[in-house]
Amino acid sequence: MNKIFLNLRKCTDNARKGDARSGSSKEKHITATASQNLETANRRCYQGRAWGKYLPPTQLTRQRVIAESLHIARPLVHLASMFKFGQQSWKPWLLSCGLDVSSILMMGNTKDLNVNEEAEMKRRTVYLLYYLLRSPFYDRYSKIIFLLSAMANKIPGVGLIARPLMEYLPYWQQVYFYNWGY
Repeated sequence: MNKIFLNLRKCTDNARKGDARSGSSKEKHITATASQNLETANRRCYQGRAWGKYLPPTQLTRQRVIAESLHIARPLVHLASMFKFGQQSWKPWLLSCGLDVSSILMMGNTKDLNVNEEAEMKRRTVYLLYYLLRSPFYDRYSKIIFLLSAMANKIPGVGLIARPLMEYLPYWQQVYFYNWGY
């Protein structure tokens, strides 16, 4: 692969310099074709690398600045309340959820936001569902393990997937949703 790349690079260098020493006309044609292909690939690469059209940020009102501040402060408030009230307390869960919901509601109508900001608000709204998978809500109200065990015992073949999933689910819940980061 490296040999091909080096040969292609020589070809493009020769084609760009218009090197007359490149040999026969067939070789010049191959060199020119390789150069065109490489230039097309480079053009596509740079076009594909554009992460999107730059959109200037929307001017935030005072209410939206407070909403963004609440969203930024949420992890700190959650950790401080978890330190004060303990991991199994509902207060950190309620505070964090309340801050997220307040932040989304204070942002108001998202129609005047640019496309990237509107997508971020949709992402935050969908991520509210993660509160159902976080302790203490998950620990108290989740019946997923019982459902998986019933399916594994009743439906043939499901046990091959459900039993390992039942073993790992508590670990995944502790590791991925303990941090509350997303």
